[in-house]
Amino acid sequence: PPAEAPAPEAHVTNYLPSSYPLLIHSQGVLSAKTEIDLVAEVAGKIATVTPDFANGGYFDKDTALVEIDDADYRIALSRARADLADAQQALATERGMARQAKREWRDVGDREANDLFLRKPQVARAEAILEAAQAGLRKAELDLERTRITVPFNGRVLEKMVDLGQYISP
Repeated sequence: PPAEAPAPEAHVTNYLPSSYPLLIHSQGVLSAKTEIDLVAEVAGKIATVTPDFANGGYFDKDTALVEIDDADYRIALSRARADLADAQQALATERGMARQAKREWRDVGDREANDLFLRKPQVARAEAILEAAQAGLRKAELDLERTRITVPFNGRVLEKMVDLGQYISP
């Protein structure tokens, strides 16, 4: 019978998973996906600066990088609330006076009353003042919110040009 062929030799090595540094040599330009100039929307003195807000520093989204002193904006918000309350009271007074004028005119027995006697222009003016006061309140709330400067994404500071105690403007 023919001689059996010899069995092939195999070398076996056991490997265990581990970390291994992989070096890749490359060249090119790395640029940010989004690059913005971060500016204040309201004026004031910088009250706080996060430690992450430094040249080369990393920050998480919605982190307050800089906070402007908000005392003036809180006062403006209080004034706007007071103006709104005044406007609501003035409108209620005008509407009451208009209802009273309408009853008086009806008691006279005449069907045709002019708008001035029925206080329609005064009510319209009070409504417009109320609307302006509501807008003033929304603006004061927005300005107060804008004293806290944030960014809606994670990022890195390329260059910092402001610091604690500095007065900034929009």
